[in-house]
Amino acid sequence: VSYRASSCAGIVLSKMDEAVKLGPALDALIRNKLKLVGVANGQRVPEDWHRLSANALVHRALRSTANSAYKLDASDVSLIFTAPISHPVRSAALHA
Repeated sequence: VSYRASSCAGIVLSKMDEAVKLGPALDALIRNKLKLVGVANGQRVPEDWHRLSANALVHRALRSTANSAYKLDASDVSLIFTAPISHPVRSAALHA
């Protein structure tokens, strides 16, 4: 049975040229301790199959996409990474 990870000899990530993000696929491989034997770009998997180094895979996973619908600017960065403001909880409000 090909879908069982315990009997899987290795994984080939295909259609990488069409993938929006590579990170989730790499996350699934790492979490399930699966061996990546190669990657394929394009429609012809045997011809387009090749090995990538770990550095190349991480670089592909972390690089920005040129066609992104959202562009992060400086004001967004501070909004995302600012710690939330904690407000003291009134005990009377909890028992009302």
